[in-house]
Amino acid sequence: MSNTDYSANYLASLAANNKTPEEGLYECQRIKSFQNRFTENTQSISIDEIKKVLSSRDNDGQDVVSNRFTFASVIYELSDKPRFLVAPGKPHEIEYLKLEW
Repeated sequence: MSNTDYSANYLASLAANNKTPEEGLYECQRIKSFQNRFTENTQSISIDEIKKVLSSRDNDGQDVVSNRFTFASVIYELSDKPRFLVAPGKPHEIEYLKLEW
């Protein structure tokens, strides 16, 4: 699911950079990290695997998943017993806290 309601300014910026909306203006390493680990053939994804991705520092440059601009990380598990997991800081430096209902 994605939003395709782009502003005129964003569409103009895309056109000026010869990019399509699918390409976007910026390349997000967080999305690439998930795409590298989980494909359309992935059968299931565990909470621990999601934590690993959100804590990862395996991309080139400063745009690693957990970087200097990461102030917290949140995972919501929507199930019969919902859980809220939050790392109140960089997830590669601090453990996730678990809240259950």
